[in-house]
Amino acid sequence: MQFIIANAIQKIVTKRQSTRIIVTHGTDTMIDTAKYIQHELAEKLSQCVVVFTGATKPAKFHDSDAAFNIGAAVAATSIGSLGDVLICMNGNCISASSCTRDEETGLFITNKI
Repeated sequence: MQFIIANAIQKIVTKRQSTRIIVTHGTDTMIDTAKYIQHELAEKLSQCVVVFTGATKPAKFHDSDAAFNIGAAVAATSIGSLGDVLICMNGNCISASSCTRDEETGLFITNKI
């Protein structure tokens, strides 16, 4: 799946000079895919911002966070720096390279060094 997403992003980036891309992704493997994209497409992402987001509850549920996370991801494409690959969840935008998921809460947080 990571390869398919990388190819799709590469096609978009090749057609445009400056691009903002949002990828909706399952939360269990989202960080892994974002890091893969950041690594595999590093040179090609210099003129774009890629933001990964998802939902802890699917959009069909009344109390889903899907719409909120999509809105935050749209905003993140405007404030992110060119070349960034970000994870946007729970109102936080974190660089993919420094993102982790707290196993107890399920929240996406910045790695503690």
